[in-house]
Formats: sequence, structure tokens, C-alpha cells
Amino acid sequence: MPVLELRTIELLTLLTGDPEIRPEAARSLAEHLGAAHLLFFVSDPELGAPLPPLGFPQTLHGGRCWRAFVQACLRNGTAQGELFHPTALDRRTARGWSAPDQTVLVLLDGEPHHERVAQVQCLLPFLGAVFRRERLSFAATGQAQVARVSAAQAKELATALDSVRAELQLALDVQHQQIIERKKAEAELAKANAALERFAHTAAHDLQEPLRTVTTYAQLLSRQFKASLTGDGLTFINFITDGAQRMHALIRALLNYAEASSTPIVMEPVDIEVCLRSAAANLKVALDEAGATLTNDALPAVQGDATQLVQLFQNLLSNAIKYRSPAAPCIHISAQSEENIATFSIRDNGIGISSEHHENIFVSFTRLHGNEYPGTGLGLASCRRIVERHGGRIWVQSGVAQGSTFYFTLALAGAMSKGQGM
Repeated sequence: MPVLELRTIELLTLLTGDPEIRPEAARSLAEHLGAAHLLFFVSDPELGAPLPPLGFPQTLHGGRCWRAFVQACLRNGTAQGELFHPTALDRRTARGWSAPDQTVLVLLDGEPHHERVAQVQCLLPFLGAVFRRERLSFAATGQAQVARVSAAQAKELATALDSVRAELQLALDVQHQQIIERKKAEAELAKANAALERFAHTAAHDLQEPLRTVTTYAQLLSRQFKASLTGDGLTFINFITDGAQRMHALIRALLNYAEASSTPIVMEPVDIEVCLRSAAANLKVALDEAGATLTNDALPAVQGDATQLVQLFQNLLSNAIKYRSPAAPCIHISAQSEENIATFSIRDNGIGISSEHHENIFVSFTRLHGNEYPGTGLGLASCRRIVERHGGRIWVQSGVAQGSTFYFTLALAGAMSKGQGM
């Protein structure tokens, strides 16, 4: 082993000391060795690559300027060539030596003092060990700092999560309470609706008998005293008869609506074309008097209550006849099926409905034309009730003087038995 000079020992001691004064120590050592600049590269066991120790300038462009040179040193124990200086863009003559522990010394420019270089070369493993311990200590310090920061962040995150969890629980409790209150309100509303429907059915049924008495005696008065009545007397008799007839129609419609709302329905496969024919037969006189043409495409079987579906078609056909235009009514029924749902349409060429009334025409006792057309305002309300009790929905597309098309949905036959809904 070469005899170490005192100056070499002093410079190496400074070089392995405080990283902050290491660049100055490296410049002094380079001058002592007869070079313009000096670089060290120490293998990193985790990365598997040689890196500059702390305090030494990092090489340019991510190491592209020295990687091949250092690899040549590691392969051959020594190498010569050119390198960019880490702090300048001009090329410098480079000489490099490596130790078995993969510590590399690189001198740039100048005329190296071979004996002094040999002294440092013998100490490369020692220098490499110092620089590796230093790097490991630095990494451990950094990891400890990261751990402290991570612990603080984790604590903050846990606090934030606890706050969010508490807020979510409060929101869930409020939502749960709202659900309970809503279900309670829905149950009370259903109970009130059921009571109201029973009252409507009972009242309508009980009113028929006194109304029949009024109608009968009004007709008797008209027949027996019509010849002797003139002026106001005859007008009053006509008012009584007309009012009794309208009251009878209203009671009948109210009974139909109550039955549509409260009568238990039996869901079973129904031939919808049979329901349509039954409804048309019930309206034969009205259809003939209006000169109406009724046509239909092939209609699918559905799951439903045949009696209520006949009433549904009868109400919609009556609507088309009642609100006809000067032309003879043309009514066409068709259906489209998608998955387990059938969408039916009843199209007419009547007077149409303004778009602003498309929703409220299904509300009970809604009449858009006053006494211009006969009616009670319960026909379409009954239609909606029937369709909704079957799990479907009903709507209209129409415009003034453009006719109307009523749509409603029903489950296809067998769909509900498979757990399908609308």
C-alpha cells in the first residue's frame, strides 16, 4: 500500500466530513491530485446504480453524460475518455478508476499525480463505506421525517373521517326519521283515501233512490200538466228534468270512479281485443249515431282485470266520440311491446286538447268546456285510476284541432308472475 501523505489524509478527512464543505474539499483534493475537477460515484445497493455522494455536484441530464463512462470503469477497473463537466457544457478529458466495492473516482482535465492518485485509489473502499453509511443515514432521517409527517397527516385524516362519519350518521338518522314520517303520512293518506272512497261509493249509491223519485215525479208533472203549463212553469219543469238527468249521470260516474278505486282487482291474463270489443258493443248506439269508424291493429294479451280494462276502453272511446270535430270520428287503437311492457295508443281526429291541459285533464271533476259538452269530469280520472292500479301510467299527446292520442302502459301477460313491474 503506498505511503499516505499528510496532506492527502487531511483532504480525505475533510472529504468524508460535513457534506456542506465537501465541494471545497473536493476542489482542493482535485488540485492536490493534479486535476481540474474531481468526482466520486458510489454504488447504491437499493437502486443498483452508482450515484454521486452527498455534496458532490449531480451530473447533467439525469446521468446520460457519465453512465457509459462509469460502467466502463466498473467493468475494466479503469477508463479514459471525455465527459461533460457537471457545471459546464464543454467536454473534459476524463480518467477513472474503480474499486472492487464499485466506488469510482473520476478526474477531469489536468495531469494527474500518479503516486497521489494511487494513494486515494487504495482508500476508495473506505471512502465508499463512509459515503454509503451517510446515504443510509440520510435516507433513514428522511424516512423518519416522512413517517412523522405521515403520522400527522393520518391523524388529521382520521379526525376528518370521524367528522364525516358523524355527519353521515346524522344525515342517515334524519333520512331514516323522514322515511318513517313519510310512511306514516302515506299510511294515513291511504286510510283517508279509502274512507273517502267508501263514503263516495255509499253516498252515490244512497242518492240514487231519492234522485230516482225526483226524476219520476218531474216526468209525471211534465206529462200530466205540460198542456196547461206555459212560460216559466214549463221552463221550471224542464230545468228539474234536465238537472235530475245530469245528477243521475254524475252519480253513475262517481260510482264508476269509486269502483275503479276501491273494487279489488284480479290480475290474470286478459285478451285485450275481447275487452275492446265489449267496450265497443256497450257504445254501439253512440258510435252509430256519430258515424264513427273504429279500427285496431293486433293487440297483445296483458296481465290485468278484464272488467276494469273494459271500463278503461269504454271511457276513452266515449271521450273520442264526445269531443269529435265536424268530421265523422275516426278512432284507431294500436300497441307496441318492449321487454315486458305493452304501450297502447288510442288515436282520434277530434277537436284536440291544448298542451297546457295535458296534465290536469286526468284530475277529478276537471272540465275544459263547461256545459258545452255533456260530462262529469270523472271519465279520464277513472282511466288514470284504473291504469295506475294496474301498475302503469297514462298520458296524452294532442294539440288544438289536431286530434288526440291517449297512451297507457300495461304489463304483458305473464310479466308480473316473473316479478316484472312498470
